[in-house]
Amino acid sequence: MSDSPPWYLEPWRPLLNRKIFAERMIRTPLPLSNLHLKPAQQAYDALDDALGDVFVACQQSIDLGEVIVATAVHHLTKRYTDGEQDYLRRVNSRVINHEPEFIPPIPITGHAGVGKSSIIRAISRAIGSPTRVKVGGLEIMPVPFAMVPVGIAKSQLAVVRRLGVVGKNLEDCCASAQRILYRNATGILSFGELQFVNQSSTAYTLVAGILLQAGYLGVPSAYDANFSLMWRLRKRPPEERDRLLENPIVIFPDVPGSQDAIAISQAMLAVAPGIFEIDLNADGLELDVRSGGLRRMKRRLLSLAYLIKRRDAKQSEVRVSIDDIRSAYQSNLFKDSRLTIEELARRQDRSRDNKEDDLCCPFDEPRTAAQARDQANCDFRNSQVAENEFLAALSAKEKKNLALQSERKVTQRRSQASSRASELKPKTKNSDRALNSAALAAELAGVNSH
Repeated sequence: MSDSPPWYLEPWRPLLNRKIFAERMIRTPLPLSNLHLKPAQQAYDALDDALGDVFVACQQSIDLGEVIVATAVHHLTKRYTDGEQDYLRRVNSRVINHEPEFIPPIPITGHAGVGKSSIIRAISRAIGSPTRVKVGGLEIMPVPFAMVPVGIAKSQLAVVRRLGVVGKNLEDCCASAQRILYRNATGILSFGELQFVNQSSTAYTLVAGILLQAGYLGVPSAYDANFSLMWRLRKRPPEERDRLLENPIVIFPDVPGSQDAIAISQAMLAVAPGIFEIDLNADGLELDVRSGGLRRMKRRLLSLAYLIKRRDAKQSEVRVSIDDIRSAYQSNLFKDSRLTIEELARRQDRSRDNKEDDLCCPFDEPRTAAQARDQANCDFRNSQVAENEFLAALSAKEKKNLALQSERKVTQRRSQASSRASELKPKTKNSDRALNSAALAAELAGVNSH
């Protein structure tokens, strides 16, 4: 090709820089304001949506992204090396390759709620929206990264048609998909929501068929699935298992108290400045452990703590403390999540980790990661035991004094937050409000961390 860099690599080129890649993956919603003016349920929905929009580019997500990028770049470089004229000839002749070599898909797995789908969306966001290019007079709109939601598909044909092709049978649709993917310079396909495939006795046979068929579309692919599906695929015939489970990538829960876990908590708390009064230095480990290191659980725990506080306080302006997080954790609304988290904690003993279900990884976990998570959970439990023993040893008068001291600290934090907020309040131009709002969020986040 005459372009430098080649047009088919242009969307991927910036992502070869790890720092740029990480920055593009990040998603930070605007801080919420005036939640107290909304009804409790509406405010909860707004908060939960905003927390769900948060994405922090952590080590695991960047590592996975680099695998996706490297796979796509290798494929495109190999596939389009014959030059512009050969590309045009293939596109215009509508003949690509009816029997392409099988390309094993990349398996991506992890606990439900660990953030697999969020990482895939972040990778797509990092690639961005490509612009139209002209190749020898032919105008092309590249589709570098194609996401295919499998969902409740009932057949392989239904999934292939989601690539935008039309045909009477599977063979015709696959041939059409090959041409479209080649024309659009697609570097990789991503198949998601496989756990929702038609829940029948043949569902896992259908999943295997979908993934095997994807391997013959002439483009690399990846698929994300929970542990339960991976266990099922491991029971497929050897020739299928070898092709579908080659070099799996496992996304593990964030290690409680780790740099990544703290960064996620900070980003989530900053979504609602003035609402969360949680000192991450003192209580960050507890927040991580009570959410099991799972981002979806942390989001839900924070949202429910706010909703329950609003309902119980019978007032709109509330502030959520670590005590409210504990109450939400024990609530019926969080019961199913709590049982899952506690079962995960009980399985710390690797000798008991032999159940073939959605809580047990079917692949070996790096020993260092397992040890770090187990140690963090152990530290938290020990701190809880020590605190309970300390409180049990206090007299009634000492307990009362301790409660008063805690109340003074909360009042002091609120006073500091109010003082800083008044200093940042816009005095002249309405156009400065957005800037001041961002500054206020940063300041209040700083107050919560001390």
